[in-house]
Amino acid sequence: MHIRAGIADWYKEWQVIYYLINSKENIVGEIKHEYCKTLERLEFPAITKKAISRLD
Repeated sequence: MHIRAGIADWYKEWQVIYYLINSKENIVGEIKHEYCKTLERLEFPAITKKAISRLD
């Protein structure tokens, strides 16, 4: 059983919004590549199971 989340904000000072708005951070990650590889890993067993079940 999970504990119900609180209603409070995750920050205390409203000025933090300026950091989020003015952030010039350019995130160039491999998330798309990793996402596609994960999908491939999930698809292979599903396709294999479907092919094997047709043989029965």
